[in-house]
Amino acid sequence: MNKLELLRYEYQKENRSQTLFIFDTNFLLLPFRLWSKGDEIINLIKDNISTEQIFIPYIILLEFHRNIDYVIEKVSNSLQGIKKLDGKAYELNVDDFTNDLKIKL
Repeated sequence: MNKLELLRYEYQKENRSQTLFIFDTNFLLLPFRLWSKGDEIINLIKDNISTEQIFIPYIILLEFHRNIDYVIEKVSNSLQGIKKLDGKAYELNVDDFTNDLKIKL
């Protein structure tokens, strides 16, 4: 295959067994960032790609290891922030309802 043919190459399902997938750090961290869809992403990979077709360079694993705690902490903080906002919204609704009730009585 010459360079021009490579530019016109279209991925087809029948070529899947010959494909090598190389994942970067951001891709590996994605299931942790998208916590609600994380299992779905992992299962999609497991169901469609053979482990022999996956290559993860050593430097990518180091970056993943260096960043995973930060990503988990960031997602955890975001979830806690959402819970606090949800609690405040509930309190505001109760207060508004109580005030409306007092006015009507």
